[in-house]
Amino acid sequence: MARRKKLISERRILLPWENEGTWRRWLGLLRTRTLLAVLVGVALLVGLGISERHRAGVRQTRAVVDHASRIVDRYLAEHGRCPSDLEEVSRYARLGGVPRDAWGDPLEFRCPANDTSVRYELVSHRLEHDTDQPAKGNL
Repeated sequence: MARRKKLISERRILLPWENEGTWRRWLGLLRTRTLLAVLVGVALLVGLGISERHRAGVRQTRAVVDHASRIVDRYLAEHGRCPSDLEEVSRYARLGGVPRDAWGDPLEFRCPANDTSVRYELVSHRLEHDTDQPAKGNL
């Protein structure tokens, strides 16, 4: 009798819906969920890092524009005329080179400005295209 029960249990065919709660299936789902959670976490961290890096570049560029704007203001007060370019301003202030934004691009200097309400403009092209408010000097 015991032998007959064993043969019957060995012959039993399990249909997919009869095998739903096995530990092997739950272990597989646990691994999949964990992997998915780790991938989502890594994607969020990378996205936040990229976003923060860009915002830090914007802050740094605004600081460079503000500093260069103060130097140009001093130049204008001392000489009474617009400098021909930023190289002249950098020689005046002994900066050692043209001021650059956070991405390494040189600032653009326009004197007289295209806008009649300001005397000159210092523009970072990266900020001018990436944000709503471009970094400009002497506003």
